[in-house]
Amino acid sequence: MGGEAQLKAGSSESNIGGSLKLFGGASMTDQGGGVIVEAGESGYSSGGETKISAGAGEVEGGSLLLHSGSSSNSGGSIDLLAGESTGGRGHDITGGAVNIQSGSSDDKSGAMSLSTGRGVHSGSMMLSTGSSSTANGGSVVVSSSAGEAGGGSVSMFAGQGGSGLGGSIEVVSGSSQSSDSGDIIIKTQDSSASTGSLFLQTGTPTQVGNGIGGDVNLRTGSGGSMALLVESSMMDNGGDAVVKAGTSTNMQGGDLLLESGSSFNEMGGEAQLKAGSSESNIGGSLKLFGGASMTDQGGGVIVEAGESGYSSGGETKISAGAGEVEGGSLLLHSGSSSNSGGTIDLLAGESTGGRGNDISGGAVNIQSGSSDDKSGSMSMSTGQGVHSGSMMLSTGAVTDGVDGSTGDLTMATGTSGMGSSGSVFLSAGLAESEGGAVDLSAGNGFRASGGSINLSGGGGSVGGSINLSSGSSSSESSGGSVELRSGTSTQGDSGSIQIMTGATESFGESGILRMATGSAHIEKSGDVELSSGDAHQSNSGSITISSGTSTLREGGNLETKAGSGIDGGNSYLEAGSGSMNGGNAFLSGGNGGGALGGSIYLTSGYGHDSSSGSADLVTNDAGTSGFSGDVSLRSGSAASASSGKIDISTGASTSKSGGDIRLAVGSGEEIGGSVIVTAGTSSSENGGDAHVKSGSSSSSIGGHLFLDSGDGHNSGGNINATAGFSNTFYGGSVFIESGGAHKGDSGAIDISTADSGLNGVSGTISLATGHSTAGDSGQVMIKSGDSLDGSGGDVTMIVGSGTDVAGEIQMMSGSSSIDKGGDASLNAGSSQMNQGGNLGLFGGNGKAGGFVIIRGGNGTFENGGQVEIISGIGEATSSGSVSLSSSDAG
Repeated sequence: MGGEAQLKAGSSESNIGGSLKLFGGASMTDQGGGVIVEAGESGYSSGGETKISAGAGEVEGGSLLLHSGSSSNSGGSIDLLAGESTGGRGHDITGGAVNIQSGSSDDKSGAMSLSTGRGVHSGSMMLSTGSSSTANGGSVVVSSSAGEAGGGSVSMFAGQGGSGLGGSIEVVSGSSQSSDSGDIIIKTQDSSASTGSLFLQTGTPTQVGNGIGGDVNLRTGSGGSMALLVESSMMDNGGDAVVKAGTSTNMQGGDLLLESGSSFNEMGGEAQLKAGSSESNIGGSLKLFGGASMTDQGGGVIVEAGESGYSSGGETKISAGAGEVEGGSLLLHSGSSSNSGGTIDLLAGESTGGRGNDISGGAVNIQSGSSDDKSGSMSMSTGQGVHSGSMMLSTGAVTDGVDGSTGDLTMATGTSGMGSSGSVFLSAGLAESEGGAVDLSAGNGFRASGGSINLSGGGGSVGGSINLSSGSSSSESSGGSVELRSGTSTQGDSGSIQIMTGATESFGESGILRMATGSAHIEKSGDVELSSGDAHQSNSGSITISSGTSTLREGGNLETKAGSGIDGGNSYLEAGSGSMNGGNAFLSGGNGGGALGGSIYLTSGYGHDSSSGSADLVTNDAGTSGFSGDVSLRSGSAASASSGKIDISTGASTSKSGGDIRLAVGSGEEIGGSVIVTAGTSSSENGGDAHVKSGSSSSSIGGHLFLDSGDGHNSGGNINATAGFSNTFYGGSVFIESGGAHKGDSGAIDISTADSGLNGVSGTISLATGHSTAGDSGQVMIKSGDSLDGSGGDVTMIVGSGTDVAGEIQMMSGSSSIDKGGDASLNAGSSQMNQGGNLGLFGGNGKAGGFVIIRGGNGTFENGGQVEIISGIGEATSSGSVSLSSSDAG
């Protein structure tokens, strides 16, 4: 062994022994020198031991202080590092251990405290094992020691906060890159007696009103399960599982929420509350109670299925258990009360998706159990009492402001394949006094018709009958009456009553309809009256009598005939009188399905020795302030052929003149009535022509055609001839043409205004074409006709003479805002065989002769217009001369 080296301070018998100090060198500008105490290395055995120990003492052993250097910036660190192992991997090859242990004692061992230093922000403390590259990481074990009396406790306290939050305690297991993360297990140890309890509890506020107790959250990671299990017991009762929310003296008690996990793409997790089963006794009950209250309403119990944003909502199913002898009963019982008992409401879900064919509120189905023998009965009744409660079956009302129909209400017995179907009984209850009534009434309609009531017997080999009979009388009073009355209406028509026999589809005749009063022996028989009811603010009802139709033969005749006698009875067809408007009288022929419709003939009576009777179609005179009635004569419309013609003609006469046809409007104090003759319009072809033609004559002059407007005190009436308007192509033209002649002159056309009165001006004649938005406007052409043997007709424009300044003749071509203005040309006529016509421009004769001015146009931005006088070209001889000379003086 090598020799020892000792540094030892001096001893003292009666005072403090000398100290041994090791100092590194100080530095003013760089790092101070270190102090290194290092044991010797060994190539084949263990390295030398380095031991720093305080001295033993009779009263108290000396302390061991490891203190790093202070600094105005960061204090020095203290590192306790065990030696590394560089010998590779093996069971006995490990790095050096670090053991920190307080001193032992026969009474009480020394305490151990690990804490960081004080500061504005105290330092952190971490206990961790080293990482492993290929195996498991090292464990961290915090445990108290065992004891003969009781084991030691392990306490973990986070730091207290002054004005901020207290420190948190977080226990997190280790993560893994390729496998499961580590478990966290908190449990009490097994014991031969009762095991210890496990408490998870948050703190209580020390001052009332300054806060609430902290929450306890038990939460798994994504997809993880959570189980709260009470272990089974062999000899004692099973342990209870109690989940209870917190109570409160002044505020609301805490809520209790049990909720299964949600899922984004798959089904959400189930939540089950299930009582325990039993092999040989009654299974455990499952009870849901709302909280009781002494002074207010008790708490409710709500069982509600989950909502869905895209599909159907979850189903809520409450069913009793099945049984071998008898199935369990299902009882819905509302609460009792000394005042009014609780209500039971069965409400199906509403629909909030708007209106549509497949959108409807949820249905309510109540059905007794099926059976191979006899299905279960169904009974619905109100409870007993001094006055029993009412019962109402009704469908829901329509939402205000929505135009919809309420649902139907159907009461029907089931169908039967081989036997009889069940009956439906509607009867009022028996009574010692007056019997209860049975009322059948359809719904009222405020803006449309009221609902109908249909009573029909069942179909079969013999149709079921309908018997309506009033009640018999047990005394001398009259029996009950049978009254068929339609519904009244406050603002519209009252309802109709129809009585008809059924149709037959084979060879039998339809049933007879008889309406007859009873026979009478001494007095006259009862009258038969068919009359519609009176009406105050609307029309009284109509009476229709019609025979039936036939598909293969003629329809039945309808004969209305007065009685025969010494003088035959009169037959009247007269509409009703009215305080406002009199009723209309209609007479129409029958419709024809495959051939002609029926005609209407109005024929006056034949006179054997005298004139035939007249036929007058006249509206009655008007009252003091009304209009006389219109007379309308028209044919009906047609879908695929021409509509009917209207012929108005007088009869022919073999020896006298034919009768006149006169269309005359009656005179009046205001504007005179119009006569309008309009041809028919067409949606796909040309409109109908309108012809007004005077009569022809085979031996004399044809009849004249006069169009005269009416005279007037202020202005005479106008005559307007306007061609038709076109939406897409050309508007109609207006042609005025005189009559031709086979041998003589054609007729003249004279367009002139009448002479004016004493103080007026004669009327203007205007020839103008219409304006155009996209194309050229129309031309105005005044032209005389060509002649084969004579001269062409002259075109003469002469202004009338007068005592004031004579009228002017202005000829002006059109102006343009963008392009060149229109040309103005005066050309004399050409000749192929003789001299062309002369063109003369002459000023008027007068006290001073009139000017002849030839002038070019002004130019606003460029040159003014030129004036050119050019003589004509002579193709075979000289061109014409140009002569400018004034006339000889007088």
